[in-house]
Amino acid sequence: MSETILLKIKEHHQTIRTIITKIEKETNLEAKKELYLELRLELSTHMESEEKTIYKHLTEDVGDEEAEEIAHDAFDEHEEIRLFIDQLDKLSIENKNWDETFDKLAKTFIEHQIKEEVSLFAEAREEFSKQELIDFGEEFEEVKIDSYP
Repeated sequence: MSETILLKIKEHHQTIRTIITKIEKETNLEAKKELYLELRLELSTHMESEEKTIYKHLTEDVGDEEAEEIAHDAFDEHEEIRLFIDQLDKLSIENKNWDETFDKLAKTFIEHQIKEEVSLFAEAREEFSKQELIDFGEEFEEVKIDSYP
């Protein structure tokens, strides 16, 4: 049976959370940097995939103000995450501010994940059929694959 986009997003959230936890526990700076590069790639592909699929469908296909607002809020949260990534990219991992900035990124992502899995998922279930959510899941995977370098 095919998975809905909501399940695919939730699974990718868990992948990202696992990498965040590994970074938080890592003491070797070189290993930490490698994990961060993996996280950056996963976040980038994840955000692009959501924006080009579920957010797009909620803003363009529904015609519901609440759905549009939820999608726009989620997009704004992505922009905040991108700002933290930009800041981390400019800092050396040895810099004392790196961990502080990473903690802000992690906190922002986790808050976004919780909000998305509650509000956005509920709105998507309300607005779209199970088959549409399955079709969106296939779109999500295609965009994700295309987003990897």
